[in-house]
Order: sequence, then structure tokens, then C-alpha cells
Amino acid sequence: MSHQLSSQLAKLTIDGNSSTPDRSKRTRRKTRDCCPLALPTPYYRVQVYGFCAPTSWLADFANKYLIEPGSADDFNNFELALYALSRIRERTGVKTLTFERGLVDDTSPLDAIVPREHFIPVLAVCSNGAESYYERPSQMQMELLSKIFEQSPRWWIEDGPRD
Repeated sequence: MSHQLSSQLAKLTIDGNSSTPDRSKRTRRKTRDCCPLALPTPYYRVQVYGFCAPTSWLADFANKYLIEPGSADDFNNFELALYALSRIRERTGVKTLTFERGLVDDTSPLDAIVPREHFIPVLAVCSNGAESYYERPSQMQMELLSKIFEQSPRWWIEDGPRD
């Protein structure tokens, strides 16, 4: 995965505008419209569905689109990545985005492997656990995330304790 952000991403706006619902109007809550997603083949470890997202890419994203020019020197890459994650959650409405560690496999981007620790940083939207799976984002939210990350999500085997 290239750490360069494309010109298409430059056109994407991430803003802090949030609409507040009119409390005087009662509305019915719609049934969640989860994205269609087949569960992965069962495995003895947790599997997460998400995007390869190195900390450096998230920091570059924050530098380029989210913070005041020149203020990046006040923050380290991890702080910038957390800020980017927070703003992406806010903009897309996907509150379930979490940092996970994916196992390296044959299709892993080589430039995303964390040196000395040998894992892939993943921003996961859900896991194969029942509660998480049924709380997955809508198709529209997944399309927006795919546009931001310039890649399609996939299932990753979590690099953590075995179930």
C-alpha cells in the first residue's frame, strides 16, 4: 500500500459539521441496514473485517486533511493517527472502528508490516463475533470508508490470543 495519498482523496471533505435532530419531531428508528457480508471460514482465532491502515498513513492523512498547516510538529505519529481515527469515526458515523493487529499472510502489503513485531495494522469495523458482526456498518458507510482508505476491506486473522 502506498503511503502517498491520491488526488482523489484530496477532494474528500472531512468536516466537523454535525446535524442535531429536532427534538420536537418524533421519528421512528429505522432498522439497521448492515452491509451484506459473509462470515469467514471458522478459525481458532478471532477474525476482524477492516482495512490495512499503518499509523504513518493515518498520520499523513491527519497532516494533510485535518490539522492546521505547520501544527503537526506538536504531535507524534501515534497522536496524529488517533486524531485521524476519531475524525473518520465522526465523519462516517462508524463508531465501531478499532485498531487491531492482523497476521501477515501472502496477500499482506509488504510496506505495511510493522518491523520487529511482524503484524499488519488493521482498522476493523467488526469481527466474526456475533455481537460485533450484527453491529457492522451500513453499505453506504463501508463505501465511504473504502473511498477514504482507497482499498476494499477484507477479513484478517487477529494477531492476538487464541480463542
